Amino acid sequence: MIQRIYRIGCPARVVIRWLLCCGILAIVSYSIGAPGALDIPSISLSKYGEQFPARGQWEAVALETAIDADSYILGPGDELTVVVWGDLEASFEIQVNPDGTVVIPTVGSMKVAGLSLTAATDSIIDMVREPYRADEVTVALTKVRTFLVSVGGAVNLPGTVKIHAGERANAAIKGAEGFLYGPQSEYDTTSVLQASPRLIRIHRADGEIVPVDLVLFLRTGKKEANPYLLDGDVIEVPFQVLLGSRIGIFGAFGMSGIYDYAGGDRLSTAVQLGGGLSSACDISKATLARFTDDSTWTELSIDLESVLKAPGGASDLALLPGDRLFVPWKPNWRLLHQVHVEGQVTYPGSYPIVLGQTMLSEVVLKAGGLLPDADLDRSRVIRTSSPQRWDHELSRLTLPVSQELDPMEKEYRKFNLRHAENLVVVDFEALFSGRDLSHDILLVDGDVIRIPQRTPSVRVLGQVMYPGYICWEPGLTYRDYISRAGGFAARADRCRIRMIRGQSDSWTKASSGIEIHAGDTIFIPEKTLHEKQTTWRYVIEAVALLTQVATLVLVLQNLKE
Repeated sequence: MIQRIYRIGCPARVVIRWLLCCGILAIVSYSIGAPGALDIPSISLSKYGEQFPARGQWEAVALETAIDADSYILGPGDELTVVVWGDLEASFEIQVNPDGTVVIPTVGSMKVAGLSLTAATDSIIDMVREPYRADEVTVALTKVRTFLVSVGGAVNLPGTVKIHAGERANAAIKGAEGFLYGPQSEYDTTSVLQASPRLIRIHRADGEIVPVDLVLFLRTGKKEANPYLLDGDVIEVPFQVLLGSRIGIFGAFGMSGIYDYAGGDRLSTAVQLGGGLSSACDISKATLARFTDDSTWTELSIDLESVLKAPGGASDLALLPGDRLFVPWKPNWRLLHQVHVEGQVTYPGSYPIVLGQTMLSEVVLKAGGLLPDADLDRSRVIRTSSPQRWDHELSRLTLPVSQELDPMEKEYRKFNLRHAENLVVVDFEALFSGRDLSHDILLVDGDVIRIPQRTPSVRVLGQVMYPGYICWEPGLTYRDYISRAGGFAARADRCRIRMIRGQSDSWTKASSGIEIHAGDTIFIPEKTLHEKQTTWRYVIEAVALLTQVATLVLVLQNLKE
């Protein structure tokens, strides 16, 4: 339907001319008797921009950025909106047909599939301008197409994947449920990556093969390593290649390791694959190990600084399969040695030290000094930096075996289990109360200074009526504390009472002459069935021995008579 046009500020003769033209066109269309034979689109009086489809009519597609008209290639399914300003104002939507053409009302059709958005826009404008006597023509891409690509190889779900125009190769891998993982070998079932993300290939419909390097894309963001997909693409994801066809990147890198070798790899590529160099790298000592044959290799000195300044230059050597790049760390680069203080000090926490210089007393002073309730008898320094040596004998003795352990083996096991921490011998009482600096020690990185709170109590454990903590009083013996805990229980082994010192965790046999300190533990074990059986066995053996002796005496007496 043709509407009348009123243009503010236009001369009256222009309006009359428009009315005459519209009337003539309507009469011709009616007289021909073919509705739509001159199907001129609606001429709108709306404001600039309102000719475009409403937002709710568009299909929401997540795009990484605004579409680049120079690189976007049109294909079947793309929708364009054409707006014409001039003698005949019009707007209409056109879609790229399956044969790659678009049909422009009252003008004709033209092939746009395979053209860039810029080239197609220019062609449409040239085609529309003359028939519509347009002063200005605008062409906009208002809906991107979807199409199918094929994904095969080392992916979880090979087959066809629906892709939106403007998506890259990684979107197709995601649509195929990602890369394939599987057991490392017949004997090692650890799940490892089976695909080669650096060696992906896109086979275009026109026969072109486009390489894809998703590792390089993720490391550097280079979009050329992750190209856009086109209609009819076939994506080939190869399986992992042999170790000899890979390159190694080791040392002061963000992500060192083994990577697939791709044609065109250089030293600069290796640095990018490794996530870049660390600030602590010694770039002057970088080397490249290269095989000269199947069993021997040589070491090449490389100028990695020049490589970083001019990637692709003369110093940027091309890599070969099997190459290994090594960049060492700077020794002791910005190492911050520190210790941790916890417990009864004014300011617990971590403190820096200088190896070979900082003493225990200095760190305690930095921590604000000891609090009044610090228990120096039970304070200790734990050396976490000392490696725990694997004790095969202790492992054997702690296994649930059927055979009995002899007394020496039991003692060895008890000692190792009690002293599992790497304790440093320090007499805190002599150092801080007695001011005896001969007990001061040098600290090392990772030391933990633990100063517990003084607990004026003695712990009674084991076979007593009321095990627990008893208030400590000077002069009391171990029997006094057992009495205050309700006395011995029925199954108490009174012959094997032990005292555990709070300061050293050492075990001693209970005795009335031993002074009890706050923090000590009194342990009363239980009589075991094994011990009862052992006692009866000793009694029986003693009776048998006495019987034999008596029999021998009687025999001798009879012989004398």
